[in-house]
Amino acid sequence: MLPGLKDKVILVTGGSSGIGLSLVNTLVTSGSQVFAVDISPAPSATELQVPNFKCLQCDLTKPGAPAAVVSACVEAYGEAIHGLCNVAGVMDDVSSVDTVSEAMWARNIGVNLTAPVFLIKAGTSGAIAGVAYTAAKHGLVGATKNVAWRFVNDNIRCNAICPGGAATNITQDLTKMDAGSMARARPVQDLHALPGAATDYKQLASNVPGPERQSNVLVFLMSDLSAEVSGAIIPVDHAWSTI
Repeated sequence: MLPGLKDKVILVTGGSSGIGLSLVNTLVTSGSQVFAVDISPAPSATELQVPNFKCLQCDLTKPGAPAAVVSACVEAYGEAIHGLCNVAGVMDDVSSVDTVSEAMWARNIGVNLTAPVFLIKAGTSGAIAGVAYTAAKHGLVGATKNVAWRFVNDNIRCNAICPGGAATNITQDLTKMDAGSMARARPVQDLHALPGAATDYKQLASNVPGPERQSNVLVFLMSDLSAEVSGAIIPVDHAWSTI
C-alpha cells in the first residue's frame, strides 16, 4: 500500500471498465474512499461490494453533469475531495481533418476535454491526476499545465498520463476505424503488441498490456510519494512517444 491513500476521497471517471476500473480496485484495496462515475452501469456487486466505494452512472457531456457529479461525491463522503482522476475517454475513428464528422469531433472534445476541465472547475481540491482525439488530448495537456501553475501555492497538484495501448473497450470495434489512417499508423501500432504476439488488428486488443500498467501510475500520482510532482505529462506507452 502506498502512503497517503487511506481515507482519501478520490473521484474517478470511467470507473466501470479498463484503466478506470483497475484504478478503482487498487484505491479501494488501499483504503481510499472512492466515488466512480461512468456512462456505463456500475461494476457488479460481486466485483465491488465494500463500504468505501460508490458509483454513479452519468453522461459527463450533459450540461451541468460535472457539477452534479462533484455534488454527489460531496454528499456521499463529505466536503473534501482529495483526488480527481479523469480517466473516462473515447476514441475517434482516426479520420483526418478533411474527413472528420461534426458528431465525431463534438463527442471527442466533449468527453476528452470539456468534461475533465469542468470537473476540475467544480471540484478543485487535492491532486488531479485522429484529429478529434489528438486535438482533445492536446487541449487537456494545456489545461493540466495551466491548472498546475495556477494552484501551485494552494497545495493542489495536477498531472496527466498519456497511456499507450491497453486492453480496454475504447478500441474494441476496429471496424469503424478509417482504413487509410489505420494503415499509415500500423508500424507504430505494432510496437504496442507484446513480444511474439500476433499483430493482426482483430487480435490486437488481446495482445496489448492490461490496464493495470497505466492505473499503477495513477495510484502513484494519488499517493504522497508524488508530492512534488505537478504539471507533469507522463507517457505510459511502451516507448510510443519516442517514435
